[in-house]
Amino acid sequence: MGRPCSSAPGSAGAGFAEPSPENFVLKEIPTPSVQHGTLLIKLAATSVNSIDIKIREGALAIAPPLPAVLGSDIAETVVEARNPLT
Repeated sequence: MGRPCSSAPGSAGAGFAEPSPENFVLKEIPTPSVQHGTLLIKLAATSVNSIDIKIREGALAIAPPLPAVLGSDIAETVVEARNPLT
C-alpha cells in the first residue's frame, strides 16, 4: 500500500526514477504553468508497474534517460485546462 503525500502551495510532488536502479525518489517540483492545449491535474493515486521497474533498471531499449518521471496509471482531477481542451 502506498503512502499519501502532499505538496506545499506552488509546488508539486513527482516520483523520479534516479540513475541508481535501487531508488525511486519523491521530489518537490514547481507547479507547472498551464500552456495552450494542456491540462494541470491533481494526482489522487498512482502505481509503480513492472514496466516502470524495467525502465529504472535500464532493461528496455526504448526508455527515457534517467532521472525521469515514470508511471502512467493514474487517478486524477483536472484542475485547469487551456484551449482547445476547454
